[in-house]
Amino acid sequence: MLSDEESNLPSILLVDDNETILQMLRTLFRANGFQVQSAMNGVAALDLVQKGRCDIVICDVMMPQLGGFDFLKEVRAIPEASHIPFVFLSALAEKEEVHAGLKSGVDDYVTKPFDPEHLLAVVRGKLTRSSELHARGVQLQEKFQKRVIHTLSHEFRTPLVAINTGAELLLEHAESLSEDRTRTLLEAIYRGGQRLERLVNDFMLIQQVEAGIAGRLFQERAEHMVVADLVQETMESQYDAELCNECSFSFKNQAPHQKAYLYRPQFQDVLVRIFENAAKFSSKGGAIEVQLRREDGFLVLEVHDRGIGVSSSQVEQAMEMFGQVGRETLEQQGGGLGLALVSRYIELFSGSFALHEREGGGTTAQIRIPISQSA
Repeated sequence: MLSDEESNLPSILLVDDNETILQMLRTLFRANGFQVQSAMNGVAALDLVQKGRCDIVICDVMMPQLGGFDFLKEVRAIPEASHIPFVFLSALAEKEEVHAGLKSGVDDYVTKPFDPEHLLAVVRGKLTRSSELHARGVQLQEKFQKRVIHTLSHEFRTPLVAINTGAELLLEHAESLSEDRTRTLLEAIYRGGQRLERLVNDFMLIQQVEAGIAGRLFQERAEHMVVADLVQETMESQYDAELCNECSFSFKNQAPHQKAYLYRPQFQDVLVRIFENAAKFSSKGGAIEVQLRREDGFLVLEVHDRGIGVSSSQVEQAMEMFGQVGRETLEQQGGGLGLALVSRYIELFSGSFALHEREGGGTTAQIRIPISQSA
């Protein structure tokens, strides 16, 4: 059993079918402060990777049972081990062979005979970079967790307060409340319930996307559809929506008969979210312009608003899961999943989604999807 001091040492896995080279490498790395494991083929090495801690792999290319290239593929396929730095140490020194090794995704390629100091420098450099990436990953994870907790605590608490407070007032003062006051409280309870329902639905949808269910639905149910008709139909359905009816929508259609391969519910969900987003950040009575055109084999749909706008530095944040712009100063009534869902759905359609700062103020949301090749 390793002592506490030994367990803190970096662990290296050596894989080579030449026992003499293995012994030389063991001596080199143990003398320089490494825990050392070794195997004489990829099958045995893979077992070690799966069973224990490994910080870096030094591996020969030509080995019996499971060669270096195949061993690398197997390691990369293990989620818990895919990040491990991997260095080929091989007698195959021709330029083409080195290039083939590097193209395989290995982190470095050292040829035999090797300079021990050079090999040590390579290993230490890879471990330093791996450690930096790990630390950065931890920071990003912590930042993401804080954002999720902050968003959820707000998005669950706010409607629950409205529901609970409204219900309490109705229960305690039902006889003394006027009809108008009762209706106001019921409407607040209803809106709170809708907001919670929307949040839960968004969670379910993002889980469907991440689990591949949305992709299977698209593959099984997508059809060639006239995009302009879907846009017009969805716009009309939004005229009565509480959020969108305070803005004026116009539609400039320059591709009236062009089709794209789409699953109707997913594409309409995309449109509703973009229309609502444009209305949400626009002033009351703001004009929202919807334009559809054909461009280089794609249909380009743009939704222009004159709202608060989004800077180029805020675009990436806005499209992340739970990403919201100006959360501290704006009541956005959402969990920060809307644009993340839009982006993922558009990827299913083999298209792209982008947000742009609009000249003169406001934002342009742009969708590009391939024009259908069907008749």
